[in-house]
Amino acid sequence: MIKNGHQLRHIEGVKGNFGIADRVEYFTHGVQREGESPSQATVTNVRSFVESQQYFFDALWDKAMPADERTRIYKDYI
Repeated sequence: MIKNGHQLRHIEGVKGNFGIADRVEYFTHGVQREGESPSQATVTNVRSFVESQQYFFDALWDKAMPADERTRIYKDYI
């Protein structure tokens, strides 16, 4: 992904995932057990909810470490 121009970051301890498309649509899914297909998905374009989740994402992004830095640290560690 980095080779294709995408920015990646790492933050320790975060569990779960979600996506925000163009700041207008939020989506997430839950998995009951590892390896199973999602049993539930949520998609919404309710502006107030999407904005709050975008704020949450931005806060995590700002705290996260760039992937290339994380990779360098990991390589030095092992």
